[in-house]
Amino acid sequence: MRIRIILACGLALSLLGRAFAQEALPPDSAGVTGREVGGLDRRPQEALTFAPSDDDRWFTADFLLGWAKGANLPALVTTSPLTTTESDAGVIAPGNDTSILLSGPVNRGVVPGFRFGAGYTYDKEYGLGIEAGFMFLSSRTSNFAFASADHNGILARPFIDATTDDPDAYLVAFDDDGLGPVMSTGNVTASAKNGNIYGVNFDLSEHIGDVNGHRVEALFGYRFAYFNDGLRIRQNSVFGPNLAGIATIGILDDFSSRNVFHGLDLGFRSTYTGNNWSLSLLGKFSPGNMTRTVDIRGQTVTTSTTAGAPPVVIPAGLYALSSNSGSHESHKWTVVPELGANLNWKLRSNLALRLGYSALVLPRVARADDHIDFNINPTLIGALPANPPVAPQSPAFQSHQSHLLIQTLNLGVDLTF
Repeated sequence: MRIRIILACGLALSLLGRAFAQEALPPDSAGVTGREVGGLDRRPQEALTFAPSDDDRWFTADFLLGWAKGANLPALVTTSPLTTTESDAGVIAPGNDTSILLSGPVNRGVVPGFRFGAGYTYDKEYGLGIEAGFMFLSSRTSNFAFASADHNGILARPFIDATTDDPDAYLVAFDDDGLGPVMSTGNVTASAKNGNIYGVNFDLSEHIGDVNGHRVEALFGYRFAYFNDGLRIRQNSVFGPNLAGIATIGILDDFSSRNVFHGLDLGFRSTYTGNNWSLSLLGKFSPGNMTRTVDIRGQTVTTSTTAGAPPVVIPAGLYALSSNSGSHESHKWTVVPELGANLNWKLRSNLALRLGYSALVLPRVARADDHIDFNINPTLIGALPANPPVAPQSPAFQSHQSHLLIQTLNLGVDLTF
């Protein structure tokens, strides 16, 4: 008895994991060999990439150029003209001449990576084998820095006052254009990161037919995928004598996410062959569980003008406050689809050059920037958690999800032995 992978793939759509055993066909009862059934030639083809007739092992190595969907940042830093009043500075509202310094798409360029694959055909008569693959795409980070000296002496971070529903802004730096002493100078730095992307698969493969040089294999196994990203915003304000007692304030907001997928790996691979080339097409779907973790933390450090006074550290920032900080985990069942194509050109009998493309979608992932809530209760800024909690508890954590499209071009080699 042996498990037919093609049956396992079909049955997994309804039962996800149960497969029926099927009797091996007799070697020859009427002039038909065990490799020829229903007119299909089941003998491995010499020019094929994954199961050559004389070699039962294969290895591939590819250099990747990858594109992954980047973040789309909301308005995080603003400035205003020098003559703007303190109450309107940096506030995004109708009638205000406010400029947005930081927002929009980031981390949408090309990143390098690599992919390795290996396999072994342990039963050539029926084309049964095992294989494994590993894929890696490197991270990409965008850094930003803004100083009040470069922006009319005014820097702010916008939000919505949850107690009034009116637009507001937290002033990092403010200059009143000579009408009085400078309130503060300061700067804001931000770092948005698309983290490393990993993919692993272990599969059983079965050769299910050959028609006119077209070879079809079924795949059944396990898939793992990982993606993380982050957004960190840090501000520093230096105050003049107009704010007695406080010398500096530093605020940190740190948002990060991790997405881990475990699931079945189901699919088909078909290969067309010529004299010295082969074209391999891959289609997979992977039902499984996506574990999403969002970490939010903030910190405010205040130093005093009093000599020798220690700094005061509060575990709250501006967008990361007591109402939404912490580690938030959720689970979602989803399906990860993948499509791929590889064109192989034989350089020698056991060596081929590979050129290909793949597209993979990680659905329902958590992104760091999606979890910034701009509805803020100002009394929570720079404050310890209150007991009982101060109403409204805002910003509040709300789980958001999006789809991550990963595309790659690959160039590499295919070795059989």
